[in-house]
Amino acid sequence: MKHTVLIAWVAALMAIAFPLAANTVITSHVAVESYGVDNERKVLEEALLEAVVTLTGDETVRENKEIASLKKRLDEFLLEYRYEKSGQAWALVAKFDQDTLSEAVDNEGLATQQINEEDVILWLVYQYPKRSPIIVNTGSPEKLRGTLMKNLRSKGLQPLLPIMDLDDQQKVDPADVLSGKDDGLVSASQRYGVPHYITGVLQFDAGLWKIQLRSDRISSNVSTQSRNLNGSFASALAILQSREKEIDQSEAASAERILIQVSYVGSYSAYRRLKEYFNNSKSVNYWRVSSDQGDTITIELELSTSARRWLKALRKQNILEHVAPPVDLPSDEILYFFTLNP
Repeated sequence: MKHTVLIAWVAALMAIAFPLAANTVITSHVAVESYGVDNERKVLEEALLEAVVTLTGDETVRENKEIASLKKRLDEFLLEYRYEKSGQAWALVAKFDQDTLSEAVDNEGLATQQINEEDVILWLVYQYPKRSPIIVNTGSPEKLRGTLMKNLRSKGLQPLLPIMDLDDQQKVDPADVLSGKDDGLVSASQRYGVPHYITGVLQFDAGLWKIQLRSDRISSNVSTQSRNLNGSFASALAILQSREKEIDQSEAASAERILIQVSYVGSYSAYRRLKEYFNNSKSVNYWRVSSDQGDTITIELELSTSARRWLKALRKQNILEHVAPPVDLPSDEILYFFTLNP
């Protein structure tokens, strides 16, 4: 009994001194008929499959024989699940451990998407003649997808298309994109782990392909039209990138002061790693710890460039993980929240 208590006490102390990072979560929604369906295991397997599609960016992965092996290991990846009701419709919402699932997917030979600072997800509404508008997705016709992807890659981008499952549909509606409302795009894009998104409208009218594009950085529309889809999309992308380049040049010359919060700094060695990073970073002119609460510290930074460019450079280093703000936001002045990688 004493040994059990001692082990629990030591474990508790270790948890305080060396807090564990929270699971990186990937969420799937699957439509169901009602709460507590009889074939719950099968529905959870479908949710797992949606998560694998999100990780790989490949809708055809559903047909791979390796999927059967992953389904057998469902309990290893599943963190929690619940039922949600929206109007008269029910959905099972499942959360999976993204790191564990990614490793398993890679081990099965199903490559996960490698995300970098040039990755972008395209939320493009296609207005079919006399049909309801749709968002181009991984299940759209190959000719349409191929043209869009080829142009994005030619501009040095690594493009992704949404899978438009129930989760995407709840966050992004074609009508919102058409009206310029981007409220759900940020959270929807974060699901795919990409830092940027492009959104717009594509339509074929009177023999012309007409396209409007904007991005998370360019709020005004770029509009082009051509008798050729490839030409119209390529022209719009070129104009969009030209405008973004102008912003980059402007940001490069603008210094910025910001407050950030970093968690999991629970030991001197952790603090020393953080100190070495800030002292050696060319993007940081000055830094100081403005407050310290347990293993979480708030830092004032004076950057030699814009915060956006600093964040872009930060992604290439394995020091800080950019995370979402906590529910109980400590201060409106704190712009970014991070965890210190082990």
